[in-house]
Amino acid sequence: MSYKYVAAILLSPALASLAVAATSTSALSEAATQSTKRSALLQEEVGDGLREVETKANEIKGVPRSQARTQAATELTATDMAPLSRTDTRKYAAAHFMGFYTLNAHAAADVCRAEGVDLKEYVRAFQVKHAAEFAQAGKIMTEFGFSTAQMAPPGSTNRKAMEATFRQVMLDLAEALNKTKIADGCAYVAAHVADSVSAQSFSEQNPEVEAALMSD
Repeated sequence: MSYKYVAAILLSPALASLAVAATSTSALSEAATQSTKRSALLQEEVGDGLREVETKANEIKGVPRSQARTQAATELTATDMAPLSRTDTRKYAAAHFMGFYTLNAHAAADVCRAEGVDLKEYVRAFQVKHAAEFAQAGKIMTEFGFSTAQMAPPGSTNRKAMEATFRQVMLDLAEALNKTKIADGCAYVAAHVADSVSAQSFSEQNPEVEAALMSD
């Protein structure tokens, strides 16, 4: 199987499912000052975004589910960013990146660990590759009264939705490998860390969002 084909389905911005998950910049602007209220509001927006991606993905026929989610997330992102002010674009970009990061660095590891596969090397390499974006996104989120941990904490409905998305991506990958289990997809990622991380580039997959995120 060619790396190009694997890269096309592996962890792609179906991982942006959660990125689009924080589409409402008004939520970031108008959040209550109390930490618990901020957290609940952000999680509600994340959930709304995930449902929007799933709804739009249902309209896309003839491609694997993870690819449909990718296309849906990309289209929603373009629509959402178009009318935003510079300040709101930065907020959106930070939330978008943190969705991408949380799914790759946390939810992915949790899913594969449950399948008996350790992704610590993949996670470490992914984190190193995206260290600059993570620092910038954290700075922006903090500036507007949110912590990065509030988007999809472990055990939350949104985290479970992210994990379900990742399981489907791993099933699609397993199918491409002529296999059938989530663990098969996880095993491929664990055994091909360099290729898997290479397939994950926030700046290449989301150049406009990356530019907005990293601007000062």
